[in-house]
Amino acid sequence: MKLEEARKILGPEYDNLPDAQIEGLIFFFSKLSHVVIDEYTKDPKGYMKKLNDIKKSNTNKERHLANKMPPKATLDQKIKRHIEHAKNCKCRPMPESIKKEIQKRIALQSK
Repeated sequence: MKLEEARKILGPEYDNLPDAQIEGLIFFFSKLSHVVIDEYTKDPKGYMKKLNDIKKSNTNKERHLANKMPPKATLDQKIKRHIEHAKNCKCRPMPESIKKEIQKRIALQSK
């Protein structure tokens, strides 16, 4: 795939990405597509079931799109975002590192 084609597919929100990053995305998605094809080939019914389970999951897509983690987020921003995320979406558990930091802060406040 050429850079121009990739930029059209990605859309205008990615216009500011350098060519090297676009090339990296092309490489990543080409490798990912091979993994998907391999998984599907091994067990088509099982793979389709996994896809349907993902579609039916507890992911709040609209909230995810509207509440992205800021680039180079501070630890405070990460904690705030993960707390809000846990309240509004059940797509995955909070990262252990964030849980530990919250517990550490709670312990410091109670002293």
